[in-house]
Amino acid sequence: MKDIAFFDDLSRFAGNTLVVTEEGASFSYAAVSSRGEAIMVGIVGRPLIFLCAANSVDMLACYIHCLQRHWPVVLTAVQDAELFDRQVALYDPNVILHAQDGAVRVERRHERKIIMHDDLCILLSTSGSTGSPKMVKLSVGNIDSNARSIAQYLDLSADDRGVTALKFNYSYGMSVINSTLATGGSLLLTERAITDEAFWDNFSKQRCTHLPGVPYSFEMLARMTGRLADCPALRFVTQAGGKLAPSLVQKFAALGKEQGWQFFVMYGQTEASPRIAYLPPDLACEYPAAIGRAIPGGIIDIVGPDGVSVLPAGTDGELRYSGPNIFIGYAEDQSGLAGAEIQDSLMTGDIARLNEAGLIEIVGRSSRFVKPFGLRVNLADVETEASAFALGAIATGTDDQIIIAVPDESWTLGCEEAIRARLSAAYKLPPAIFTMVRIGSVPRLDNGKTDYRAILALGLSTPIDQHDMQAPGRSARTQWMITRNQMITMLASGLWHGAAWTFVSWGFVHGLLLVAQRQIGARVRALYPQTGLVARASILAQIITVFVAVAATRILFRSPDLERAGQVFEKILSGPYNWGSLDAKPKLAICVLLILSVTICEIGTENGIWRRLVRTRRWLRFLAVLIIFLVTLVLGDFEGGRFVYVRF
Repeated sequence: MKDIAFFDDLSRFAGNTLVVTEEGASFSYAAVSSRGEAIMVGIVGRPLIFLCAANSVDMLACYIHCLQRHWPVVLTAVQDAELFDRQVALYDPNVILHAQDGAVRVERRHERKIIMHDDLCILLSTSGSTGSPKMVKLSVGNIDSNARSIAQYLDLSADDRGVTALKFNYSYGMSVINSTLATGGSLLLTERAITDEAFWDNFSKQRCTHLPGVPYSFEMLARMTGRLADCPALRFVTQAGGKLAPSLVQKFAALGKEQGWQFFVMYGQTEASPRIAYLPPDLACEYPAAIGRAIPGGIIDIVGPDGVSVLPAGTDGELRYSGPNIFIGYAEDQSGLAGAEIQDSLMTGDIARLNEAGLIEIVGRSSRFVKPFGLRVNLADVETEASAFALGAIATGTDDQIIIAVPDESWTLGCEEAIRARLSAAYKLPPAIFTMVRIGSVPRLDNGKTDYRAILALGLSTPIDQHDMQAPGRSARTQWMITRNQMITMLASGLWHGAAWTFVSWGFVHGLLLVAQRQIGARVRALYPQTGLVARASILAQIITVFVAVAATRILFRSPDLERAGQVFEKILSGPYNWGSLDAKPKLAICVLLILSVTICEIGTENGIWRRLVRTRRWLRFLAVLIIFLVTLVLGDFEGGRFVYVRF
C-alpha cells in the first residue's frame, strides 16, 4: 500500500476537467471537489455513508468527498427496495445520499459512533438481486493499488476521457471512475444506454477515448459496429463483467485494428477491487478464449483441489490470485465493519488452465457444474455448444435438469431439436434432460450479469416428459412407441381420404418420412452451426428435399390405383421429357416463382434476416399467408370437388 492514495492528492489536478455533461457543461477537479464539500457540510466524525449511486455531477462529487475524508461508503442502489431497506436496517448508516432529479438529497439519520476498521474504504454488494445484504469490504490500499494497476496496463493519462456507461455501485463502473481519477482524466456523465442514439452522439461530440462494456453491451454492439467508426477520438474499448463469446472477442479485436483502437478483455471479481487479469489487445484474435495475464502487481496460479499445489500448464484447476487488491473480508451487518481479514490469496472459484502461450483461460465455474446421471457437465461448455445454433443461448440447471434459454431474436425453426440432438450426442445424455425455454429478453441482475436464478426458476416450471428422462442408452422403447404411433396415425389418415391402397400407401410413405425426419433430421442439423454459407445451403437442400418428397407422394394420392402410380413413377425416372408439351407454362412459372419466394423467406428467417420483422408485425404474417392461399385458389383445379380440403 502506498503512503498516499490517489484520492488524497487530487489537488494536483485542480485545473483539469473532470466532468463533462450531455448538455455540454464542464467541471474541473476543483469545482467538483467544492460541490461535494458544500453538499456534505456539517457532517462530523467518521460516519458510515450509504451512497445511492447515480451518474450525476453532485453524486460523483459526494463520492470523491467521502474518499478524501476516508469515510467508509457503501455503494448501493434502490432498484430493489426490499434489499435496500434490509441493508439500512442491518448496517444503520449515519447518512444516506439519495439521488433526486440529478441532485443529491442528504438524509442525516444519527450521529452515533460506528466502530469501523481504520482502513475500511468501500463496501460493495456481492449479491446482485438475490436479496442478501452481504457486503465485500475493500480497504484504502485495495482501491488505490487496483486503480493504479488498471491505469498502468491501459496506459491512461490526463488526456483520456471515459464514459459512465455503467453504474458505479457496480465494481466495474467504480473502477472506471477510480482509474480516471488516478490519472487526472475526465468523464462524460450519462445515464443513457448504448442502444440510445443520443449516447453515441454525445460520445463522439465529447471526444471520449474509452468505452467500457459488459458482455451484454457487446452483444448489442455487434449489431451496430458502425457506431464505433463514428468516434474519432476512441483509443480503447474494455470488456469485463463476465465471459464474452470468443467469436465476439475476435470480431471486436479485428474491428479495433481496422478502425484504430484497442480492445481489452479483462477479468476480475468484486473481492479483488475488482481487476485481476487482462488480455493484451495484440493477442485477442489469436487467443479469444483467454483472460490473459495478471495485472501489474498481481500473481495468478492454477492450483489443485487442496488449494495449495500449483498445477502445470494445460491442466484444469482453480484460479488463485495474489496481490495488494484482495479484499479484507465480508460483512453481513454493522458488527462486521470493525475487523479486517488480511488474506495472502483469493480463491476465485473459477476453473482455469494455463495455455501454451502462458495465458489464462477460464473453462468454467466450480459452482457452474452439474452431474446428471453422475456425469460432470460444465454449463459454460453447454452454452458454447448451444450458441452455435442460437446466438446468446444461456445454460443453467440442476443435477436432474439442464435448462437452455434462447432469446426470442435467436429462436429459429428447428433450433430446439437441433440443440437437443447436439447436446445429447456430445454428453451422452437423453435429449429430454435438456429443457428448452424461449424468453423475450435475458433477465439481468443490477450489475448487468445474467440472472441465472430467474432462468432456472422459469425452466424448472416447464413440464418434462418423464418417459424420456432415462439414463443414456435406455430410451429405445420410448423411441419405438413414438415411431409406432406416428405410423398408425398416418395410415389412419390415408384411410380417412378413401378406402383404396393408393391412399393407404400415401399415408404409409408420409409416416416413413416423418419418422426419418425425427430420427435423422435433427442429427444431421446437429453436425454444423445454423449460420453461414453451409447452413444456407443446407436449408435450401432441406426445402428441396421436402418439396420433392411431398410431390412424389402426391402421385400416390391422385392415382386411381397402384399400377397407374407405378407407371407414372417409371415415366418420371426413365424419361424422356417433352417440356414443349406443357400447356400451362405461365401458371408453372408463377408456381416456380412462388416456391423460390417461400424458399428465400425461409432461408432469411432461419438466418435472422426476417426474424424481427415477422415476429413484431403480425399483419405481415397474415398477409403472406393470405397471398399464398389466394394464389393457390387461382392456380388450383377444384372442378368436380377434386380438392377435398377446399371443398370441406
